[in-house]
Amino acid sequence: MKHVILMIFSLRAPEPTMLASADASETTRTAPEPAEPMPSRPPPRGIGLMVPGGLLTALGTSVVIGASVAFARTDCSQSTDSGDCWLGLAGAIMMPIGVIGLAVGAPLLGVGVHRHRVWREWQREHGLTLRPQFGRSRGAWTMGLELRF
Repeated sequence: MKHVILMIFSLRAPEPTMLASADASETTRTAPEPAEPMPSRPPPRGIGLMVPGGLLTALGTSVVIGASVAFARTDCSQSTDSGDCWLGLAGAIMMPIGVIGLAVGAPLLGVGVHRHRVWREWQREHGLTLRPQFGRSRGAWTMGLELRF
């Protein structure tokens, strides 16, 4: 009979270590706090949703208009095989396709425009900045200016 042992490891931040100094007093050593918080990442621009949303909305609208025209021109009152009755069938096929295109394209376009507005507002707040920067490299301290755009 085989036994399977499942081991679960959890990663936690290490506890602050206690170090004894030369004169027997205890001190706590913790990690230094960062001098400046990292800048927030930019939100998504929304271009990837606006482009297909705009295309689907435009195509869906044109297909719905074409289907409406096909329904309006349908004349099946005569029994001759003139092809006027086939326009109704073409309209019946085109209408659901156009409605689906509109139903998918309009929300994509709306969400993309909203994301783009949020991104533009973030861009205004976090535009071009010049910040002092202090750091440490291998055995030396560095300071300088950081240009963010």
